[in-house]
Amino acid sequence: MASGMDECWERLKAARRPSKLVRMSEACERDHPDGAFAEEMRNIAAGAGKVLEIQHAIGLSGDFFEDAVGDATYRSNLDRASRGDKDAAYLMAMAYRVGMFGVEVNLRRMEQWLQISAGLGSGLASWELAEYYNYGGRVADAARFEKRALDLGYKPAFRLPTRGY
Repeated sequence: MASGMDECWERLKAARRPSKLVRMSEACERDHPDGAFAEEMRNIAAGAGKVLEIQHAIGLSGDFFEDAVGDATYRSNLDRASRGDKDAAYLMAMAYRVGMFGVEVNLRRMEQWLQISAGLGSGLASWELAEYYNYGGRVADAARFEKRALDLGYKPAFRLPTRGY
């Protein structure tokens, strides 16, 4: 019985697609409800379920989470982000913003990862999206994410108001 649970756990650790994580977690928990990793599997299913909802809302395919680029830190953050870790999703966005962890600068990917992190409840990612949209002239999107950031408790740094000079 324990070997079946261990096999489930090993397969789950190797998965990245949120839809697959949800299905596998639920199947492993159903087959081994009192297993050593049952609580962790429930947490993975819940976190990946949130990411899956965001993935669908912003129109990403499951391939988005199967990126074969980046270094070990990138892959670790990708694994954690696909399981619902808002901070790891934010780090993914920053990797694409500045080109670190073995990936090239890609502002579209940065925006997508910020959307995932913001959707998972990151006030910082919401604020970063507001700034990004504001600079890009997407005022309505900027206002929506600024409000979200503030609602999540994000406290932006003090800035002087823009005076036009």
